[in-house]
Amino acid sequence: MYPQKPPSPSIFLDSLQKIEMRGKKIQKLLTFLLILAVILFGISFFMKGTLPHKNNILPELFEEPVQTNFSEDEFSFPYRGVDYFVKPFARYQLSGLVVSHNDIHSITDMYHDKNSVDTKDLCVVWGENIQNESYLETKIWNQSWTCFFQYGAGVPFHQFQLSNNHLITDDVSIRNIIDTVHIGDQIRISGKLVDYGEKSGKYYRISSDTRTDTNETARGGGACEVIFVEGIEILQRATPLWYSVKRLSVRIIPLLLLLKVFVLVWEARIRKKYTERIYAKKKKYYR
Repeated sequence: MYPQKPPSPSIFLDSLQKIEMRGKKIQKLLTFLLILAVILFGISFFMKGTLPHKNNILPELFEEPVQTNFSEDEFSFPYRGVDYFVKPFARYQLSGLVVSHNDIHSITDMYHDKNSVDTKDLCVVWGENIQNESYLETKIWNQSWTCFFQYGAGVPFHQFQLSNNHLITDDVSIRNIIDTVHIGDQIRISGKLVDYGEKSGKYYRISSDTRTDTNETARGGGACEVIFVEGIEILQRATPLWYSVKRLSVRIIPLLLLLKVFVLVWEARIRKKYTERIYAKKKKYYR
């Protein structure tokens, strides 16, 4: 004989509805956080690297770089299994405002990878370019090896008070500091102007020896300075908050997307589980 009433699945349905309501609330929260993260990413993308106003520039950035020529023996150092030779010819100290740098981690930079001995190129300005605020009216950008600039008529930009600096070092801690330098930071670099290359002869890079040369007149066919960095200081950061927000949002956005997918899968599995329980109850009753 059958019971007077078939077993009620309401207990399962109630539990299922509660879980679905909880899932919707979680999805709404994740969606809100995702939209917030995307908005913060967009704002930080445009705000990071904002150049400071002249009033916020340290006095030493108004000065010219200091170069003292000398004669010193060639030396060498290894980096990631490759031996490099270095030929120094001058002591050098530069204080400047970072207005651009290349992106050695970008897939568009085919010349740099994790094994490259040269670190981030820093394009900096100093002196009159800061005094007259022309750095704020000049478009400046980097490619793999070169810093470019463009300014309109009437902008008193001094091209010889800008330099693109190729930086090498045998000090891991200095490499790490260089990696944290961003556009808008005020820095001081000390070290040596050098020519360098692989001992195998694979390539050889020659440094500029003056700030007033061009690619056509430079001793090595390029007007960039090559500095063997012995010390680097970030005197004042420009927009550390926005760089931190960008880094955080870049990490959080994919995590939130994964969480949304996880919640959807979890809801589907729970729904299937409770549906099977309800079906099993009915099947047992009518069997």
